[in-house]
Amino acid sequence: MTEDTRPQPYSLRLEPETRARIEALAKANGRSLNTQIALMLDEWLAGGHADEGKGLTVEDVRRIAAEVFQNSAIAINSDRCHFLRTRQAVC
Repeated sequence: MTEDTRPQPYSLRLEPETRARIEALAKANGRSLNTQIALMLDEWLAGGHADEGKGLTVEDVRRIAAEVFQNSAIAINSDRCHFLRTRQAVC
C-alpha cells in the first residue's frame, strides 16, 4: 500500500478576534480559512523562524502571530493598491 500524503486534520483554537481577522484575510484573498492559516504558517517558517519556538511564552506566540498577520495584511493592501492604481483609482 502507498503512504497517505494528504494533510492531517488539526484542531486549532483561536481567539474570536484573531479568527475574524484571519477570515477577513482569507476572504480578501479568495481562500478558505484553512488555506490562509496554512499559507501564513508556511511563509513564517520559510522566513527562517522555525527555530524560534524554543522557550516561547504565550505572549511571545501572540506577538509572532500578530507579526505574521501584519505582514500578510501589508501584502494584501499592497496588492489591492496596485490593482486600484492600474484602474485609475486612488489607493
